[in-house]
Amino acid sequence: MRTRLAWLLVGISGVCAVADTVVVSAFQPLLSEATIAVHAWPLVNLASLGSAVMGALVISRYPRHPIGWLLSIIGVTTSISLLAESYSIWVVNEGGPGPDGAGDLAGWLAALLGGPLALSGLAVMFLLAPDGHFLSRRWRYVAGGAVLGLLLFVAGLAAEPPKDVVGRGDPEHVDAVASAISSAGVLAISVAVLSAVGCMVIRLRRAEGMTIVASSSGSSSSARHASSSAAKASIVGKRCSGSFSSARSTAAVTRSGMSPRTSAHIADRRTPPPHSAASSTPSRFRRWMETRFGPERTTA
Repeated sequence: MRTRLAWLLVGISGVCAVADTVVVSAFQPLLSEATIAVHAWPLVNLASLGSAVMGALVISRYPRHPIGWLLSIIGVTTSISLLAESYSIWVVNEGGPGPDGAGDLAGWLAALLGGPLALSGLAVMFLLAPDGHFLSRRWRYVAGGAVLGLLLFVAGLAAEPPKDVVGRGDPEHVDAVASAISSAGVLAISVAVLSAVGCMVIRLRRAEGMTIVASSSGSSSSARHASSSAAKASIVGKRCSGSFSSARSTAAVTRSGMSPRTSAHIADRRTPPPHSAASSTPSRFRRWMETRFGPERTTA
């Protein structure tokens, strides 16, 4: 259900982009300065449609991810705002089809769903990216500032009649209080966007630090694993060499036909005794040689 709704928003955004192109081409050339520089066709149209598509792709994989829904809402509201703005200018300034009241209402709707709403959504999205959670609880105040700024802008816009909002020229008969409220809201939204960008920079630096620590710990653990593997291999090698030597001695005893006890006795007799004080005493033959030829001389 959520996936279908997201792709429905993509369809609405696409229809609005096509309709905006048709309406703009009805009263001015598409390659004119007013179309490209003022109305921002087709850059903003493509950006809004791409935002809706990216949101739908995210929602298709993660239906409850807030980033996906923010992208979808920003895309569809921006597309509707562009279409409403072009229709308002067509009716009010160019004498297009439809009553003036419809043009006034379309212009007011374009201002309501325009830049401030998109910037507020971007600020919240930057604060939640990439995992959908705030970096800390303190960053919630920045999101609250963006929402508060949007509410102030809407309050100031609601205090103005629709006929003072539409058209290419500057609105006439605008209330100073309403204008101040709207300006304060735009300022709060701008501060929230800048703070959200700073939050993304902090996330990026922390992520790089975690990557460096993880790589260093991984290399040290690999070295420890290699050293332990080498130690285990040496122990296994010693055990295997001992097993092979014992196996060769056993095979030799088996071929000679001797019993294991006899072979062990012979091995004990062949093994030289350890160096001790008794073994250092001169033998009988040496004593006879010393009495016959004198003591043995040692050269330094």
